[in-house]
Order: sequence, then C-alpha cells, then structure tokens
Amino acid sequence: MKNLLQFRIIIILTFFIASCTPPMWNDQFLRFSDASPCQENGTFSSLASRHVKIFRIPFLTRIKYENRTNVMYYPETRSKIDAYLSTELKSKYDLFDVRSLDSLQLSRARLFIDTVAYHATIGIGAPLNWGARFPSGIIDTTTIIYLPVGVERESAEHVQARFYVLLINSSGQVFYSTCLPYNAGEWSSDIESFKNDVNGKLPLLKKE
Repeated sequence: MKNLLQFRIIIILTFFIASCTPPMWNDQFLRFSDASPCQENGTFSSLASRHVKIFRIPFLTRIKYENRTNVMYYPETRSKIDAYLSTELKSKYDLFDVRSLDSLQLSRARLFIDTVAYHATIGIGAPLNWGARFPSGIIDTTTIIYLPVGVERESAEHVQARFYVLLINSSGQVFYSTCLPYNAGEWSSDIESFKNDVNGKLPLLKKE
C-alpha cells in the first residue's frame, strides 16, 4: 500500500512539473514543424540600379499552435517596431503604406495581406511561393511591397519564432525573402532587443 501511494505521488509530481515547464525557445522546433528552412531566398540586387518606391505593410504578428492559426499582437512593442521600420525605410526610399489608402482600397489590400501572412504562418513550401494576387489600381509597377511578419509556431513543448521580411512586386509575387529566428518573449517586451537582432540584416537596409 505504501509503495502504491509513493508511486501515485511520483506520477502526480511528474505531471505537475511537466505542466509548469515553459516551452523551449528553440529553432530545433523545425523537427516538430512543417516550416521551410530559415534562410534567404531570391535576390533584390537589380533594385540598386533603379529608383525604388516602397509600399510598406505595417509590422504583423501571427501564431500557429498545432494546426490552428490566428492573429496576435505585441501590445508593448508593436507600434515601436512599426515606427522603427518606417523611419529606416523613409530615410532611403519614397515610402507610403497601407494606412494611406481609402476604405475600398484598404479592404482589397487587406485580403492580400491576410493571405500572404497566412502562407507565412503555415510555412509550407518555399517563401517565394507565398505571394497572392495584388489588387490592381493601388500601386504601379515601379513600387515594391515590403511586408514584415513575426510568426510564432508552437506545440505543447516547443516555441519557434521567426521574423520574415518579404519583398513583393506589384503583381503580388514574392521575389525575395529573409528569415531571422528570434525570442518572442524579448521582442514582445523590449524594442531594443528587436533593433539589436535586425541591425544590418533587413533587406534594402543592409549595411554596405
């Protein structure tokens, strides 16, 4: 009887400890995810020889838990991250963003944004295939869409956070992507952590 009681206590403690153990912030979560490798794809070298206009999409965050996806926010840092990206891009390029659109254009653009963000969240296939048809009449062929999205993919035991920046042409095709693993706990609470992690690594803003 005593041994049985001890065994039950051990089982209960084991489950309690497991439930209190935080998820692992580990890029090895690839073993538990169908996401593509975290790397650069494509090139934007041809942009150096032409005048570039940027249609900037505000910083997005998405989450995938097991097979469910959803919109999420970093309330403490989202606006700061967005302002940082805007300032950096504006210092080098002609810039406008989705907030400058009228209500009809915004509705059409939002469908495109949500579709591309969903593709990034699911992470299936090569990032160069994550595009979607961009609605006509909003931007011209000389404009590049700059879409930054932070994606958290989670299981019961692991968390994998990746920051993707997609460069997309006016028809909606992704022609360049980059990927940076990050700690979502830090980025959601500390703008300096974001700045340090992306310094010199963002497309069109890389240090020469």
